Amino acid sequence: MEPKRMQHAEMTQSTAVIHCKQDGLELGAAIASLTESGAAALENRLAPVLAAGEEMPDVRLLLRLMGRLAEREVAAVDEADAARWQAGMRLLSLRDRCREAKAELRAATVQVRKILVELFGSSYTRLRFGLGARTARGAADLALEAGRIARRLVSGPALPEPPGLTIAPRAWAETMRPAIDRLERMLRQVEVARIRLSDLVGERDRRLESSRATYLQVARSVETLFALAGEAELARGVRSSARRRERLAETRRRRRAVVAASVRGPRKAIERLRSTVVSFSGWLRRKQRRVGHRSPGFPLTSGRLAAKNR
Repeated sequence: MEPKRMQHAEMTQSTAVIHCKQDGLELGAAIASLTESGAAALENRLAPVLAAGEEMPDVRLLLRLMGRLAEREVAAVDEADAARWQAGMRLLSLRDRCREAKAELRAATVQVRKILVELFGSSYTRLRFGLGARTARGAADLALEAGRIARRLVSGPALPEPPGLTIAPRAWAETMRPAIDRLERMLRQVEVARIRLSDLVGERDRRLESSRATYLQVARSVETLFALAGEAELARGVRSSARRRERLAETRRRRRAVVAASVRGPRKAIERLRSTVVSFSGWLRRKQRRVGHRSPGFPLTSGRLAAKNR
């Protein structure tokens, strides 16, 4: 597949999906690494308020479950995006095959139109078959035009036979029919695949919204538990805003680098052009000074001519 086609939107991951996966994995890793210390601090804080006969709940299990919940939402987003990618790949493949079918049908249609125009003239052919001045370019329009020609060749009124020639309208229609059927079938498949892709994109977006909501709920709940335990450092470790600020700062740095690189090239070209113009202007002035130094100029020449005329 061509490099340009590899950049198609159906074959890439969106920035939202990438950030969602990063957020979920970072949050899961932060909870896993801080579970023991956070649970111990929370148990020490809650132990004095236990009533007689009460037991401390399993805080470690609660934290692990919250981390798994965030990771499960990320897995759901990844699964939905994989299904969307597969549907996009199928759509690209169908579009390639549809282009091949269109090229085949267009060649057959052009050939039949050429025969009809040579036999009956362009005005009669366009009037009889309802054709435009040129063969249709679009796949759907081409399928309609070719189907109209084939139907009227088979079931329409008989064409006038040119003197001394035997025409075969049914044979011309039969040469077009396989390509017409193939293109119409490919167009239906492309439309089905396009609708399927649109549905999967919507499902992916719904999973993204659910994952974002769960991520914030888990991150804020764990941060609150650690803050309740008196561990401000642990609470900052799972705070989503800090990681998001770092990511935004990194994104801004990359964008500034890209903009600077895009501006640097034209600026260098302009500087080189300006330097060339200055150098040429200097050379031209030096050339003019040398020419003026060698010849006295028009007054002297005019004087010599005047002397000769005397």
